[in-house]
Amino acid sequence: MSDIFRDMAEQMRPDPELTQSLLAQLADEAEAVPVQPAKPAKRPLRSALVWFAAAACLVASIGIVGLTLNPAPEVRITLVPSQPPAQRVTNAKPVSAADYAQLHQRINAIQALNGSRDGLAVFWLTDGTARTASGDLSYSGSKAGAPVPAPPGGQTYTSTNVQVAGIDEGDIVKTDGKSIFIATGRKVNIVSAKGKDTLPIAQIDAAERFDGPQDSAKAPITDGTVADLMLSGSTLIVFYQSYTATEINFQNEETPYVPFTAAEITTQLWDVADPAAPRYQTSFSQSGLYHSSRLSGDVLYLVSSYAVGPDEADPDDPATFVPQVGRDGSREVLPIKDIRAMPSPTGTRYAVVTAVDVSGQARLGQQSVLGGAETVYMSGDNLYLAALNNPDLAPMDLPVPAPPSASSEPTVVAPSASNEPTAVPAPTTSELPPPPTPADSPESTPPPSGSESTPGVAEPGSGVSEPNSGATEPASDKSWPTSGDEKAASTPSTHLVRIALASGQLQVAAQADVPGVLLNQFALDEYEQHLRVATTTVDEFSIATLHVLNADLKQVGTIPKLAKNESVQSVRFQGPIGYVVTFQQTDPLFAIDLANPAKPKVLSELKINGFSTYLHPYGDGLLLGLGMDGDKYGNISGMKLALFDISDPKNVTTITSKSIKFDSSTALDNHKAVLVDLDNDLICFDAIAWRENATESRYLVYGYDKDKGFFQHKALPLPVNYNGSNFTRGLRIGDSLYVLSEKRITAYTLDSFTKTAEVRLS
Repeated sequence: MSDIFRDMAEQMRPDPELTQSLLAQLADEAEAVPVQPAKPAKRPLRSALVWFAAAACLVASIGIVGLTLNPAPEVRITLVPSQPPAQRVTNAKPVSAADYAQLHQRINAIQALNGSRDGLAVFWLTDGTARTASGDLSYSGSKAGAPVPAPPGGQTYTSTNVQVAGIDEGDIVKTDGKSIFIATGRKVNIVSAKGKDTLPIAQIDAAERFDGPQDSAKAPITDGTVADLMLSGSTLIVFYQSYTATEINFQNEETPYVPFTAAEITTQLWDVADPAAPRYQTSFSQSGLYHSSRLSGDVLYLVSSYAVGPDEADPDDPATFVPQVGRDGSREVLPIKDIRAMPSPTGTRYAVVTAVDVSGQARLGQQSVLGGAETVYMSGDNLYLAALNNPDLAPMDLPVPAPPSASSEPTVVAPSASNEPTAVPAPTTSELPPPPTPADSPESTPPPSGSESTPGVAEPGSGVSEPNSGATEPASDKSWPTSGDEKAASTPSTHLVRIALASGQLQVAAQADVPGVLLNQFALDEYEQHLRVATTTVDEFSIATLHVLNADLKQVGTIPKLAKNESVQSVRFQGPIGYVVTFQQTDPLFAIDLANPAKPKVLSELKINGFSTYLHPYGDGLLLGLGMDGDKYGNISGMKLALFDISDPKNVTTITSKSIKFDSSTALDNHKAVLVDLDNDLICFDAIAWRENATESRYLVYGYDKDKGFFQHKALPLPVNYNGSNFTRGLRIGDSLYVLSEKRITAYTLDSFTKTAEVRLS
């Protein structure tokens, strides 16, 4: 065991150059800023410590360790800000504080209610953790993750496994079929992928191209890390996450520490037409922590999470509580017309969304929503943000100026005090799908509450589990529960925001609530101008529920009790059919007919032991499931692969399944870690097993045969990452399989999986 801790300590050792840089910056700050008497605390010490604990959790989550310094002459507690100080803004356009007065009041109201919880809410991403490497955990009618044709020459390769065909997602690894681009720390390694002749050809140091403030003494920006990558033609897009460092001393200790706080994400564009000689082009920046990114055609969409910490918002300086955007070193706060607010946010964090024309190197649009986002989903026409509501905060409207009326702008919807979206007049364009006609979206009274005699699970073919539940009153039309309604207030709900893309001209178009919580981005899917949403409602017990919303996010159909006492474990939509896996003791796989949005109905329900956490289309009429194995009592025993026959949604069956004697995998909750290559019979993912005397880590390569079922091609060795890294990917380029981990790229032949080359990454 001592060897394990020795390895962990070595992996956590900070970079010497970074240590010296931080020490120098803190020393400059000490000389530049005279020591002032400590102000009276504005909140109890307990709240301050909770806030610091939240920041400490962030430090642990993002894998950056505090640095121990020399004893400080003064013992104090300095709260870590959730954003850089106002001095960070350079070359900013003048703004009027009066324009942001209502926004400032709203932030104060949220903080007064939430207290120290604001800081914790800042970094709630999709799965409840703060990460900088892969954003949220994230199909819409065609095969995802399919091999992408390479340039003429006959070679093919696999791309990032994505949710929606044709819309790429940022990841730590990208390839064009000739070169592999892999993010490692602050650098991007470029490797020529030529089987046995695979070798590194170039390296990008993203920190050297960080366009930070000119006066580092006022803004101690530290080296950061590359969060994700995108590839658009011959342009490599590097998302570089920078941090601020703030000294902290505990009251009863003499040793200060330097934690890190996410400052902003910089989008760097690099010309890699010659991958051996990448050329820097330009960069765009926005406040906060990297959350997620999408690439549709040549337009890049980036979402970051930015928060205002306790006591930071200065009413006279919008830069202290408003997100900022910039280019090539300049910074400016977002204009108030580009900011909206959720009615009942969990904290003072924003979701900041920008759109960039990659080839034209220009920012096309920007929007920010106070309330943040735990989940991000994007279709071809809209980007959706989803965040939990705060049941203790009464809904409030944030009036903001309507954008200038123009024929190219969509309808803008702002939340009202009644929690019902109120339209701000602006012409509707073809970019926004029109709401369905009344004949397509009938409304009826809400379904009656269930009773002991009401079935807990929808009967196959019955449409819904309760009478009169085909089309209910929209959740957004209901008044928010008062503090006296304890049962209603304890039931979590999710707020959805639809941002119309309009070819990069972003505009908030609708927002509303749905009861329950989302599992991940796969719980959302847009099809024929309707959004399908799978949630788990938590009340006296868990209930899996499905909602169908129109373009205004008004509910037009629902299955209120898809499964009682069970929670959603995985979701996949394929055109008019949705597949939902729930779990309590067994794994019901529901096939749901959504062809009529107003009348969704269950077509079949298949029960097997265990449950799938990820579903992947596997050719015509087949659905692949990856998850956990179990017995009929719900006891979990390792992992499992399953293949379902969905050719007849009314009679979904299991073709085969295979138990896997490993305990966990990053692929269980990160679809980008899954490689499915039908053309070469590859199903690949990492796996880890905690044995009695050692930890075993492998990259598992499976195939499928109609007669034999699933079989293992190979269990390839992987290094054990004791520092919690979730960095394993697989690529198939030509006739080679490349396995990528934090420190190396290994090439194997496809016929025998013999190692032909290994590249160590620095």
